[in-house]
Amino acid sequence: MNYLIVVSYVSLFILGFSDNLRGPLFPEIIRYFDVNDTLGAAYFAVTSLVSFFASYYIRKRKDTYFLLQVLNLGVLAICISFLIQSFSQNFLVLILGVFFLGISFGFLGVSQNNLVIQGSKPHSRSRMLTGLHSMYGISSLLSPLFVASFGYLGWKNILLLSSLLSFLFFVIVHFLNSKRKKMFREWHAQKNKEIHPHLQWKEKTICFVISLYVVAEIMLGTRLALFMRRYFDSSLEESSFYVTLMFVFMMIGRLIVSFYPPKWPLKIQLVGSLITSILFLILGMYFNPFFMVLCGFTMAPFYPLALSYISEINPQKASEIVSTTIAIQALFVVLMHLGVGSIADLTSLKIAFWIGPICMMVSLILLFKTKKEVYE
Repeated sequence: MNYLIVVSYVSLFILGFSDNLRGPLFPEIIRYFDVNDTLGAAYFAVTSLVSFFASYYIRKRKDTYFLLQVLNLGVLAICISFLIQSFSQNFLVLILGVFFLGISFGFLGVSQNNLVIQGSKPHSRSRMLTGLHSMYGISSLLSPLFVASFGYLGWKNILLLSSLLSFLFFVIVHFLNSKRKKMFREWHAQKNKEIHPHLQWKEKTICFVISLYVVAEIMLGTRLALFMRRYFDSSLEESSFYVTLMFVFMMIGRLIVSFYPPKWPLKIQLVGSLITSILFLILGMYFNPFFMVLCGFTMAPFYPLALSYISEINPQKASEIVSTTIAIQALFVVLMHLGVGSIADLTSLKIAFWIGPICMMVSLILLFKTKKEVYE
């Protein structure tokens, strides 16, 4: 149904916009509270840890109206998170704010993907999922531009202003959902009578492929500004520009895949995305940071195409695999943030950045082991 897809698209736009404010603002935040990289990593790690528990809790729920309610509560949690952060006077209160952001990540990650799967027809599902994650690319482009434009207001006021967008969405969708409650419950009862079987370990391989990739993408998105500030003495505006440029390439890449998809097999496209991303990230770390910006383009197709690949290799359990992937990737991202922070303090941020290429290399190895599941 179009309503399910539209609500999912808009909510992911808001999530992407909110999430990608944190990367450009992160150097300012750790400076404001005077914390080191290890403690500063908690700003991201707590969000991902809470996201894991939130997504794990609701991962088996497929009721359409329930997912719509969860989605709307997830957007409200963004508003609450940014309000708490904008008024925080110590680091513990700030962490309370990102606790609520973790709830939003878990709730939205599961609900958005499952609502698009439910609301799209089989022949258009791949395109709809790709389009969904193109919204993240578009919002990711606007976030650092917003920071660069309003940097003079300070990070607290930027978060306060951003909270208005999620609150407006919550009010509108709460009203629309209330009017459609009976319709969605009847519709779900007619369309979703199938049993969702338990996943076998071999069927979870694709979950780890995607989760390891996500570790690299989020590490780059959240730490690129800090990398530029630390190794190239960039200002808030300059580092935000680099982050913006990376997301420009990511948006372009996802729009190309959405509207002009290559005719190569999905697995070949995923392999190509990983190999070029590994190469560009290493070149950016040691030769020219612009290669890290280009990673936005090479990484862009991977996540939406990987979700489509799930439907290709295991259509019977696609919804369950997507939900499980959201939970696993949240846990992996927690470990990444803690690892980057600790390694950066013990050695350097450049050494810590090797987490990205290594995770993508392991993802590539596991990807070769995936195959279409056959059921008797």
